[in-house]
Order: sequence, then structure tokens, then C-alpha cells
Amino acid sequence: MTGIIESFEISKSPYVNAFLSILLFIVLAKITDILINKVFRRFAKFTKSDIDNRIIDVIHRPIYLTIILIGSALVIAYLKASPDVVFYINNALYSAISIIWAITVIKLINITTEHVIYKAADVTGLSKDIIPQRFNSIT
Repeated sequence: MTGIIESFEISKSPYVNAFLSILLFIVLAKITDILINKVFRRFAKFTKSDIDNRIIDVIHRPIYLTIILIGSALVIAYLKASPDVVFYINNALYSAISIIWAITVIKLINITTEHVIYKAADVTGLSKDIIPQRFNSIT
């Protein structure tokens, strides 16, 4: 992205180009967020269950943040700071991305597990009052 900004020759300053690159990544993340929220939700309306809506609720924010954090890592590399600074900042950014996605995976597992258990309650005829007790004994 920084190469695209340089090709427009807006500024010769690497800091201005880096700032514009960050803005471009934020715009790209927002476009992706809108795409996920509008387009995927429109497809999700055609399904009978609400699990797809809940999955969209869980994943749209991590995707948005991941695009911004990866853009930040690319901009830091573009600025050609000292190798130690680049190393520590990149590791912090990638650690943040890993934590965000680990939390997202846990939420997705909880959503799908809950959906499967409630689906089993519907099929087997078990009361939905009993299912949370069984769910708590599993975890």
C-alpha cells in the first residue's frame, strides 16, 4: 500500500506517506466491514437458523482489526526503523492479532456448541431447561 501512495507522489516525506498508508488501510478495513455486515447479512436472511448471524457478529470486528494491524506492521517496515524497533513492534502487533483471533475462535466454538446442544434438545425432545445443566457439566 505504501508503494501505491508513493506512486501518486503526494509527498516525499516517508512519514506523510506512512500516515496516508494507515488511512488507506483504515478505509480498506471499513469497506471490508461494510461488505461483511451488508452483503453477508443479506445472504444470512435466507437461512432458517440464526447461527450465521451470530457468526457474522463475532467475526466482523476481528477482520476489521486484523486489516488495520497488518497495515500498521507494513507501515512500520516501510519506515525502516532500527531492526530492534521493527522486531518488537511487529511481534506486539502479531501477538495482538493472535489474541484477537484466539478469543474469536473461542466465541465461535461456544456459538456452534450451543447451537448443536439446542438442536439436540429439539430433536430428542429434552427440555431446554435441562440442556444448560448438561452444557455446564460438559465444560
